Amino acid sequence: MKKTIYLLLATTISLELSACGVSKEDYKDAVEEAVEYSLALDDATAENERLTKELQDADEKYSKLSKEYEDYKESIKTTEAVTEPVQPKMVKTTDRARLRATPSTDDANNVLSTVDAGTLMEYVRDEDEEWAVVTVNGAECYISKQFITPAD
Repeated sequence: MKKTIYLLLATTISLELSACGVSKEDYKDAVEEAVEYSLALDDATAENERLTKELQDADEKYSKLSKEYEDYKESIKTTEAVTEPVQPKMVKTTDRARLRATPSTDDANNVLSTVDAGTLMEYVRDEDEEWAVVTVNGAECYISKQFITPAD
């Protein structure tokens, strides 16, 4: 359609230019070149618009991936903070005390060992209100809470 309009316009102008000494053939060639150039320019403009849209889409995708990566890095920091090794809490005995296999004084056979006042051991957890679980020489055992205090 555009080419047809250009050719009609060219024909009209060619009649006027023939009076100025420009041949019809030269003018027709110039007009055809102009039409080809215009069509090529239209194609280039369309390609530019397509590439601009692709670039916008790529920028959006990059922004999304960048945000996801930053969120991932933050989650790793949080995970690392949570999984850092915790220093064992140490306790010491306040008096001579018995280490037991079960949290009870009812069974005389559950005594594993006796420790002196000031003996250091690793606190594991509270068993209940009266007993704590401690580690001595790699073995977990029970001790009455009345005989331990935090080591400084």
